[in-house]
Amino acid sequence: MTQSTRKGGHLTPNGLYMAQYPKRLDVLSVVHNHGMNVIPFGVTKTPIKPILHMCASMGWDVHAWDSRDRFDDTNLLVRTLDMGYDLAESLGNERAALMRGHGCVVVAESLKLAVFASVYLEMNAGIQLKSHLLGGEDVTFLSEGEVEQIIGTRTSFAIELAWERWARRANRSHDREPNKADFSYICVQATRWRRVVSLHNTVVRLINRMSG
Repeated sequence: MTQSTRKGGHLTPNGLYMAQYPKRLDVLSVVHNHGMNVIPFGVTKTPIKPILHMCASMGWDVHAWDSRDRFDDTNLLVRTLDMGYDLAESLGNERAALMRGHGCVVVAESLKLAVFASVYLEMNAGIQLKSHLLGGEDVTFLSEGEVEQIIGTRTSFAIELAWERWARRANRSHDREPNKADFSYICVQATRWRRVVSLHNTVVRLINRMSG
């Protein structure tokens, strides 16, 4: 997985990344990966659609871009701005676009959200492949309205929690977003509060027994 950001980070000087920013002023991060479960949807006529609620971050409509449509035979790498702009047109205002034979591109307003959406796009692809094996074309996807509601009610907590877990698995430090709550502190306090509630309920039961 490779990524770039408008400010700092790993910025590869090729069309895949550079062409996305002028087309989308809301985009601050671009992630490209070769997810093995995603690739089949870029080379077939089967569209990828969100199934799991956590995968709503991929968006409801994921287009497939084929470099051959405009640029004939290439090595599939997006090495020019013209190719990058064509990919950006295919992406439109969506979160992600598939790249025929070359994985996908995911954009977001932050690196953490771009990685979050990338991981769950790959997870959704795996789930969808299994669902088609079981039910053929009879698969129930999330509706566009459901995707909008899930995204609308998602908090930064889920993204921060996932980022912290992935950072630990990669043996990297976890830098929280500025002005975000300390979630480890919140979890500790929540555990203490559950113990207090449990103790309270126990006391109430004892009092009721004594009163009876």
